[in-house]
Amino acid sequence: MRLVVYRSATILTLILICSGCASKAPAPAANPETDFRPVYQSFFTGKSTYDHFYENAGNSDPLTERIAGGIVSHHLLVGNAFARFYQALRTQTPSTVVIIGPNHFEQGKGAILTADGRYDTPYGSVPIDGALVQSLVASRLVSLDREPFIREHSISAEVAFIARTWPKATIVPIILKMNVTQEESEKLGSLLSTILPQDALVLASVDFSHYQPEIVADFHDQTSLAAIRSFDLPRVMKLEIDSPASIATLLTYHRERGAQKILYSEHTNSASFTGHPEIPETTSHFFLAFGQGPAVHPMSISTLFMGDAIFGRGIEGRFRTEKTHLLDALAGNEDRFLQGNDLSILNLEGPITTAPAAKNALVHFAFKESIALPLLKRLHVTAVFTANNHWMDSGETGTHETLSALQTLHIAAIGNPSPCIEKTIDRATIGLCAFDDTNDRLDEDSALKTVQSERAAVDRLIVSLHWGKEGESQPTERQRRMAHTFIDAGADAIIGHHPHVVQPLEIYHGAPILYSLGNLLFDQEDPALSSGLAAGLVFHENETVLYLYPLHTTSGIPQMFNADERKEFFARYLKSSGDFKTDSLEGKLLSPRNGQ
Repeated sequence: MRLVVYRSATILTLILICSGCASKAPAPAANPETDFRPVYQSFFTGKSTYDHFYENAGNSDPLTERIAGGIVSHHLLVGNAFARFYQALRTQTPSTVVIIGPNHFEQGKGAILTADGRYDTPYGSVPIDGALVQSLVASRLVSLDREPFIREHSISAEVAFIARTWPKATIVPIILKMNVTQEESEKLGSLLSTILPQDALVLASVDFSHYQPEIVADFHDQTSLAAIRSFDLPRVMKLEIDSPASIATLLTYHRERGAQKILYSEHTNSASFTGHPEIPETTSHFFLAFGQGPAVHPMSISTLFMGDAIFGRGIEGRFRTEKTHLLDALAGNEDRFLQGNDLSILNLEGPITTAPAAKNALVHFAFKESIALPLLKRLHVTAVFTANNHWMDSGETGTHETLSALQTLHIAAIGNPSPCIEKTIDRATIGLCAFDDTNDRLDEDSALKTVQSERAAVDRLIVSLHWGKEGESQPTERQRRMAHTFIDAGADAIIGHHPHVVQPLEIYHGAPILYSLGNLLFDQEDPALSSGLAAGLVFHENETVLYLYPLHTTSGIPQMFNADERKEFFARYLKSSGDFKTDSLEGKLLSPRNGQ
């Protein structure tokens, strides 16, 4: 549920320009491309609303450097932030402002649309630059389609601010459907760089994380900002925002204009803005302005870790009746909880195979491709931990079939057949290693050598351990000793599985230790085994940020705790040893790197 329900603009008015009507000669045939001029309306038609935004915006120092463009919201709940942003840009003198935003209702013919005519606002009319519109249409990359702009608030939310700030400027509205590709976005950005005058201003009207509690939105927003700051377009296209293609277009334009330096930045969220942190579905917003200068590449690697998962037994039965809908409660609206991370990883508690049980298998876990793969895809999994006591339940045949099945979804296996993998995010490399310490005790000396070797090759290292005792809510002394030893050897975080219950958190020398995440997808009915934990980790240069998401896993169905349940959970759970700082967001912990 959104905090503000957007109302559509007033009905489009078409004004027929009658040329030579007083003449006795017959009028020329009407040309629909030139004889009709649409008139659209700003989102709010009352001046008092916008005046209120400015009256409550506070002071905003003007930017003295030349601004090429920026990112704005279209969620007018935070109208004060709009006013601050436009006030900061008031000394700019653009002849044209291009507004690029999502086509929210997926209307019209063509993936990239523009319109002609004008927008009426409480501060006067804003004409659309017809010549630039025709240049866009002539490229055949952009189509002229007026009707979708009647309701499109990604444009109508901005025009009153533009009219007030730059009353002599024209605009060019562009809206993009969700299927616009990175290649198309780059072509559009390059085209704008070619046809726009040097004094043009290009704005991407985009809202960020949607439909999630603020603790989730903040996690996703960190990834979004990092991708934007580094101009990493492939990463941008995977963000949890309402129009990745609009941002990719904007960044391409700025890259070609040499304007990659962020000179203004504000981040808001509807929950904190309204003072209601309990809101289950929020919207995040960024206001950014870019000027001349290079992009920066701050280290910011985001990883989402989830618990033990099986895709057979009771989960198979639930799948047959509910398909992937059994993940609806976890995934949230539009699957947004599971998107927007650089890496998403769970523990695959068994092989994906049709092979029979191995002779020495005490319990045989084996999952059908037709069930496991749709669920893994819905979970947006990029890798799975395979170092566990069920990996060999179907012998060598099962392991080969599992790796083949995972490859079809481009999912990496960590632990078997190789103990470690590496992933490069922007210009930083993260290493992930996984070891099993259950039925056969782990050779610690060999594992430590592997960790030390891997640490020398990467910027950050995460170690997963399948260990401990099933059903025990506290880690064993062996777990604690091994965790400390691996961190001393170079691990930046420890992720634990196998007990099927959540075990405590510890911060050791600045490195988080999650002794057990419990279950994600499991059919155990014991109430003591009905809790799980998802953990978001963001690695920065000098700090690790940890986000904790407690889950119910009743009857195998995962669901995030509500606000009251989270509060009660953290009152019990955050009794960890080690140093960390709690953020204003409950469940967000800040740990300086190496305890610094």
